[in-house]
Amino acid sequence: MTAGGPHTNFDSSAFTVGAVGGALSIAGALAAGVQNYTRAQRHSWDGWTIEQLRRALDCSEAMRYRGYCDLNDARAANAELERRIADLTFTFKRQAVRRARAAR
Repeated sequence: MTAGGPHTNFDSSAFTVGAVGGALSIAGALAAGVQNYTRAQRHSWDGWTIEQLRRALDCSEAMRYRGYCDLNDARAANAELERRIADLTFTFKRQAVRRARAAR
């Protein structure tokens, strides 16, 4: 008698073989895709001259530096806003205390 019982006619060993075969097919396709991508990346720089590579690196570094400056500017603006929020919170608390004292 099979694992699924007589009413299902399920052959677990055939199912296992099919599942393993499918998994190996997918793994093989993924490995081939990774190899093709790696090969394409390796050969993508072949036509570049040293001067073109230097210019590309300079452009990349300029873009990274601009991003760094933008991040620092955003952090400074955030710190200023947090300071203003703290000042306003203190002011509101102080006013609430004064109103409470005046109400006595």
